[in-house]
Amino acid sequence: MKVHPMLGFRLIAFLIFSALVYCENFDEELLIKDLGHGYTAFHFNFAATTSESVFHSKHYNILPKPIIQILKKYDVDEFHLSISRGIWDERWGSNFISVSPSGAELWAWFGSQTTSVDQSWFKLTHALSGLFCASLNRLSTNEHFASPIHSYKPSGVPKFSRVSREVRYSQLPGEALCSENLTPWTKYLPCKSFSGLGSLLRSTSLFKSNYNTMTIGVRRVCLDLECHEIGLELMETLTVVFDRSLLFAKRTLIYNLLCFHFVSGYPLSILPYDLQIFSNETTEMFCSFRECSLSNKASHSQTPWSIRSILGSEFKGFCDAANTSRVFILTSYEDMNIPLDNKLKVDCLDNRVLAAYSTKDLSTQFISFPFKTSGKESSPEHSPLVSATKHITGSGSVRGGVKAFLTSRADFNLKIVYFDLIPWYTQVFFSSLKIYGLDPKTQNKTVITPNWLAVKPSLARKRIGSIELVITLPALNQLIITYEFRKVLQRWNEFPPDANHGFFLPAATVSYVLNSEQIDYLNKTKHTASHNLNLPNWASSYNQFFNTTHSAPHDGFVRLHTPVSLVTMPTPDFSMPFNVLCLVCSVVAVVFGSVHKATTTVFNVTLQQNASDSIITHLINRILTKKNTSKTMSEQNISTSAPSNHDKND
Repeated sequence: MKVHPMLGFRLIAFLIFSALVYCENFDEELLIKDLGHGYTAFHFNFAATTSESVFHSKHYNILPKPIIQILKKYDVDEFHLSISRGIWDERWGSNFISVSPSGAELWAWFGSQTTSVDQSWFKLTHALSGLFCASLNRLSTNEHFASPIHSYKPSGVPKFSRVSREVRYSQLPGEALCSENLTPWTKYLPCKSFSGLGSLLRSTSLFKSNYNTMTIGVRRVCLDLECHEIGLELMETLTVVFDRSLLFAKRTLIYNLLCFHFVSGYPLSILPYDLQIFSNETTEMFCSFRECSLSNKASHSQTPWSIRSILGSEFKGFCDAANTSRVFILTSYEDMNIPLDNKLKVDCLDNRVLAAYSTKDLSTQFISFPFKTSGKESSPEHSPLVSATKHITGSGSVRGGVKAFLTSRADFNLKIVYFDLIPWYTQVFFSSLKIYGLDPKTQNKTVITPNWLAVKPSLARKRIGSIELVITLPALNQLIITYEFRKVLQRWNEFPPDANHGFFLPAATVSYVLNSEQIDYLNKTKHTASHNLNLPNWASSYNQFFNTTHSAPHDGFVRLHTPVSLVTMPTPDFSMPFNVLCLVCSVVAVVFGSVHKATTTVFNVTLQQNASDSIITHLINRILTKKNTSKTMSEQNISTSAPSNHDKND
């Protein structure tokens, strides 16, 4: 049988297309965790991988075309972008990702073939600024980016055997996360917000949270264990934390009122009409669970909640483009009852997971099932192994200082890397740099010498400065880093719109790596830091991480940030032009009125009076004139009445 050549060509094209589609993979995950004290965290993780062959083609199925074009055009090996609002509280335990600083953070590695890294960085920031509707173009100048040496290493595999050292890092602390950033971020998902876990993303509900972070990053990863084939990985994450005591304050007040009426035996008919829609069965169920406790923080934390009641959206079904779609319910600070059917659970080998489900097996109504917390502690609060914070010291408008605190809760010494950006409007005196350790028990201070130190002074309006040091953090001790700076005077057009609010100082970065022995020690002692949820570099999804922990340990890399600081600068009185303008306008208005009256009034000629006449003489003359006038009028009246009398006598 003879096959038509056109049919054979179509068959070959179909096989090639099928192979390309097979090379691409997409996984979506939702992690739910009750953080205790009435807080609930949701972490969305979307990971798409593709092979290098698809990267060089002109058609893309999973990875978005704009991202691929940016990597090609600007020779970017790897980049990571995060925009955050709020601060991650240490009482919540370990974060799902490396905690990002408040505002925007962008760092990228460029290939060795890049002719001008600064020019590529300039174009990259402007391209990402347009894609995500953010002010990232402000990071393109030397005043905002630096090149750290040890703090930021490539998280993916290098494209070539020799890794390029061209890295750019920058922060924009004043950038706020809003729906304009979330909308284009959602469009880069294969199913967008039409189906899958992306359909749960509703901006009007997400921005009612206390903390939210949006990230997107691209890196090169190994597609097999031997790393014979290298592919691209696009990872998008969204972390939100809700305070249910604020979110359900009105609803909890209503339930308390219903509970009081139910126990007291009062009929619901005496309540307002809008509260009579609650049935007695609903009120009885709620009261039996709540035990009719009054509204307080504990009762808020025990209020039943569901995914739909918090996110305010509907699940629109499984995403057909996803290979796996999982929902993980993690162990929490308090005991939690899971309303989903145990028969639908997916096997998970990690003890940090209470239950795992595939959205393909769940109905679309699973987001409406109520979760309940008992209020009883099931595990101790998770404190991080190392915590960092930074404060501004000094007073006045001339000089100031920075004091950073690094607290270790480990029983062993840690070698950390501290990296801090210095804006050009704070001129640091590096001779004032001091590093000393503080023993919390004895309060004794010891001077510590860093293992490695690199400083780069800032230049006014030309270059940002930086401090990077490698130092050993003693066990169960506190490390204090201090330095002083001088506040540089700003030009009038360099102040932000709200000048009196102050200027943001970028957050400092603290990085460290735990070796295998230290990780084993934390696991044996059941230290709270062993519950770290950050994805290691070898894992692309939590499904892979949770099910291979027994054979592939965590890589031990941890990066954290201090809070963003605010420094007040010498600020001119920007209201002075307004005040001067008002004063000038008032004066001009008064002068204009007088001049206008003088130039438009018609003058009449009068006889000039004798200047020697006094005021008293003038008054006497007026009185005499008035008297003579009245006398003359009386004489005229007499003369007119006389003839009439004469005629009468005749």
